[in-house]
Amino acid sequence: MLDYCLQLIFCYPLTMLAVWPVSALLGTLGLSGEHPSHIYFAGYRALLCLFVGPIVGWAVGRMSPSRVTVGRWLWLLPAVVLIPSIIHAMRTGPVPWLPEEFFITGDNEGLGVVFITLPACSAIGYSVGMVLAGMPGERAITYAIRPILRIALALVIGAALFVPCAALLSRFERAKMQSWSKVRSVIDPSGLRFSPDPNQLCAAPSSSALPLLQATVESLESRICGGGRLVETGAPLPRDSFQIERVKVLGGPNAGLEGWVPSYGLSRVQKP
Repeated sequence: MLDYCLQLIFCYPLTMLAVWPVSALLGTLGLSGEHPSHIYFAGYRALLCLFVGPIVGWAVGRMSPSRVTVGRWLWLLPAVVLIPSIIHAMRTGPVPWLPEEFFITGDNEGLGVVFITLPACSAIGYSVGMVLAGMPGERAITYAIRPILRIALALVIGAALFVPCAALLSRFERAKMQSWSKVRSVIDPSGLRFSPDPNQLCAAPSSSALPLLQATVESLESRICGGGRLVETGAPLPRDSFQIERVKVLGGPNAGLEGWVPSYGLSRVQKP
C-alpha cells in the first residue's frame, strides 16, 4: 500500500515534467487550449499524459523492477474517479456549462483539472508503461531492436494514435466553447421585458404589459430597433435605435420558450 501511494503521488509530477516540452510544441500548432477571458482547455495536456505517461512508467520500471508489480495496477483508483467525471462532462444539461473536468475558468480555478483529470491520466499512462516494462521477454526484445529503430517505431505508433484523438478533442473543445459563448443571464434581478413579437418590444421596451423574464438564456439572433419597429438590415440607423436579441429560455418553468429581450439587459453568464 505504501509503494502504491508513493508511485501514485510521484507519477503525476514526473509525467507533467515530461509533458511540458511537448505541450509547448502543440501550442505552436494551434492546440494550446487557451481562450479569451482566462479560459484554458486542458484536454490536450490530459491526452499527452496518456501518451507520455507510458514512457515515464517504462523508464521507472526498467530502473526499479521491484515497483512493476504494484505500478501496473496504479490506474485502478484514478480510473474509478475519472470515468464518471468524463461521462458527466460529455452530457449536455439545460445550461451548457464548460465542464470543470476539461476547462479551467475563473469560476472553478482549475480544481477538477489539476486534482482529477491530469493526475488520473498520468497514473493510467504510467501504469501502461509499467505493464510494458514487466512483459516477459521485454528485455530480449529491447536489445534485439536497435535503439534508433525503437524510437522511430514508437514515434510512428504514437503519432498514428495521437492525431485522431487530438482531432476529436479539438471538435469537443469547439463545440463546448461555441455553446457556452451563447449563454447569457439577466442583469436586473427584477427581470427583463420579454416578447415573442420583436415589433411589440421595439414599440414599448419598458411596457408593463410585457412579461418579465428571470432566467438563463441562449442568445440566438440580434436585431436593431428604431422608430418603434425593427430596422431592416443595411438600412440607416435612427437616433433612438437600440439592440434586441432573440433568446431561448434554458431553465425554469418557461424552458424552451423563445422570444425577444433588450440586449442591454443581458450579460455573459457566470456559473454559480
